[in-house]
Amino acid sequence: MLTTKRALREDPELYKDVHKALLKAFYLFETDHEKSIADIQKYLELDTEVLEADAYSRYSPNPEINVDACVDFWDMMNEIGYIDSDLNITDYLDTSAYDAAVDEIVEENADVDFYKEVQKGGYGSNAE
Repeated sequence: MLTTKRALREDPELYKDVHKALLKAFYLFETDHEKSIADIQKYLELDTEVLEADAYSRYSPNPEINVDACVDFWDMMNEIGYIDSDLNITDYLDTSAYDAAVDEIVEENADVDFYKEVQKGGYGSNAE
């Protein structure tokens, strides 16, 4: 998710709520394949078998912000000459809305271990 510092500062609740919605969708994806596939089929006209095979074999809608992957990607883009920048990309990565969303969703769903695992970071999806 991309935004400006100003927009995040002006409406942090909006960004937190978007992250909470993504976390809830991820929970559904991980825990109820049948409903997830049915929901996806509302927007994509694909056979159940094709969608199931594709969605749960190589795709994960994990909304976790992977800072290390962002840094690696930034470094690689510089390395291959696609960009030429000496900026520190971590100065532009803000996980505060995601962190607030995870903390809030864990608090609201204290009995759901899934969210506690996601909160730890590095959650391994069923779509591996």
